[in-house]
Amino acid sequence: MLRLFKKLIILGKIIHRIRVPMNTTLQLETILRLEKNAHLLENFVRAGITDANLGKLTDADLLQIGVPKIGDRRRLLAALAEGAHTCEAIVPPPQMPTATAEFPHFSRIGLPFVPIPGFKTLACIWPLRVCDYRLYCEDRGIPFPDQQN
Repeated sequence: MLRLFKKLIILGKIIHRIRVPMNTTLQLETILRLEKNAHLLENFVRAGITDANLGKLTDADLLQIGVPKIGDRRRLLAALAEGAHTCEAIVPPPQMPTATAEFPHFSRIGLPFVPIPGFKTLACIWPLRVCDYRLYCEDRGIPFPDQQN
């Protein structure tokens, strides 16, 4: 029983990270795999069961789908109900801020960021880094390097 509880906690953490559309069977596949009943996935799909209606299944439904043992049905019902509780409304991922070299994106603390060509990331623009390095050199008493190259 403790092992099942640990599996459900892990499943809940996975589901919270993934955030998949509700008409899929990813959560169902995960639950069936954890319960060592992955061979039943085809039966669930044939019956039209998706992640959206996992919590609505009953003992009779599982029997009709092809889970003959009552112990297996009870474990699956518990896991499916727990999985249904971990599902929440799908939140779209945050959009990457748009920025160009001419119009950088400013973070909450006022740091300007521009895109790096060929990557999907933004980097702080170089003048700020040079200023920070200049202050570092002054604090350490070392000469600031020549900027001509």
